[in-house]
Amino acid sequence: MKLDSLVKAIGDADPSALREIALLCLDKRGFQPSLVDGPHDGGADFLAYVLPPSTAKFAVQISIEKNWEKKLRADAAKARKRLGVDNLLFISTRVITPPLFQEIADDLLRTVQVQVQKMDAKDIASLAARRGFTSEILRKLDIPVAPPQRLGRFNAPIFGRMRPTPARSSARTPGHFARQ
Repeated sequence: MKLDSLVKAIGDADPSALREIALLCLDKRGFQPSLVDGPHDGGADFLAYVLPPSTAKFAVQISIEKNWEKKLRADAAKARKRLGVDNLLFISTRVITPPLFQEIADDLLRTVQVQVQKMDAKDIASLAARRGFTSEILRKLDIPVAPPQRLGRFNAPIFGRMRPTPARSSARTPGHFARQ
């Protein structure tokens, strides 16, 4: 699958699929997420710990919302006030341009004292392609994935030029005998 197609598929994810994708991405990045999502989650869907578990934690908020900036600002403030965390990872199905995000992140650091990072649809797709878990993401999006094809003995890729062996080079037809 092409990277742009994967970005579009991630962009169409529902909240449940995004939650599963977020957990997968956090795991692949070496974090151990703990689900805290709910009506009083304090601006975080997950708390993540560095493996092996330590006291260093950060909040993770996922969003499929079109107005991601408003959601990010509200959740950063809640994460600081209710959870006491000063690091937030914002995972979104949207494609968020780095200059706009950096402007908002700088503002949140100044006003709320929360350092914010993002993982948008492009970041998710790139991570999956680099680390080889694109098929897992497609399954979480309910997109059928063909099982990997096993190459047989005769259809394996051949690199370079194949040189016929003497047995292959002489034409053998019924009644034809090779001269010796």
